Amino acid sequence: MRGGDTGHVAAPAAEPLEIEFCGALTRVAPGDPALGFGRRAEIEIDDNHFLHRRLGEFSWDGQWKLGNTGASIPLEIHDAVSLSFVVLASGGSIALPFATSVVRFAAGGMAYELVVRVADVRPLKRIETGDEQFTATIGHIPLTPSQKELIVALAELRLRDPRELGLPTNREAAARLGWELTRFNRKLDNVCDKLSRQGVRGLRGAVDALATDRRRRLVDFAVSTALVTAGDLDLLA
Repeated sequence: MRGGDTGHVAAPAAEPLEIEFCGALTRVAPGDPALGFGRRAEIEIDDNHFLHRRLGEFSWDGQWKLGNTGASIPLEIHDAVSLSFVVLASGGSIALPFATSVVRFAAGGMAYELVVRVADVRPLKRIETGDEQFTATIGHIPLTPSQKELIVALAELRLRDPRELGLPTNREAAARLGWELTRFNRKLDNVCDKLSRQGVRGLRGAVDALATDRRRRLVDFAVSTALVTAGDLDLLA
C-alpha cells in the first residue's frame, strides 16, 4: 500500500454494491450470489485469452468483499480519492477498504479497471490490552508488536515497491530485525499458526520449497489485506 495506512475497512451496508465497467452499471444486493468478472463471467471484461474466465468476484458475508479467483493476475484496489491502494494476490480475499475503489488489472498487454462503490466505511480500532498494544485489522486478527515486526521484515521489499516479488530468507529477515535465527523461526511458526487458526490457508509446512511458499503466502496475505502497510516500515528502524 502506498500513502500510509488508510485506516478504513468496509462496514456492513444495507445498500447494493455498485460496479461500473465501460459505462455499464451493475448492482448486487446483500444476499445475492457472488458476482464475478472476467473473460466469461457475470461481468464480461473482454475476449482476451490472457484474461482468466473468472478473475474475481464480489460477495457479501456481513460486509462487501472482493476475492481474486484467478491463478496468476493480481488485482490492484485503488482509493478513488487518495494515493492509497492494496494489491490482492491470487487466492486472496479482502473486505473492500474504500468508499469508492478503482479495481485495476492487466492481461496480455491490455489494462482494465472497474469502479466500485460501497455505501459506508468505518475506521479500524486500536485496542489497549495491558502490557501490549494490539491492532484490530481487516479480518480482526490481533498481532503483538514483535509479530508485526516479523511480517514487516518479510514484506519490506513488497511494501517499498508493490511490483517487487522477491523475499528475504529467514536468516536475512532475522538479521534485519537484529534477532537470533532461532527466535525468528519460533515467532514465524507462532504467527503462521495464529493466522491458520483464523482460516488463512497455505501457512502450514516449513521444509524445502514449502518454506518459501509459506513466506510468500504470508506476505501476500499481509499486504493484500493491509495487515501491514508502508506506514509500518518505520518499525524496522
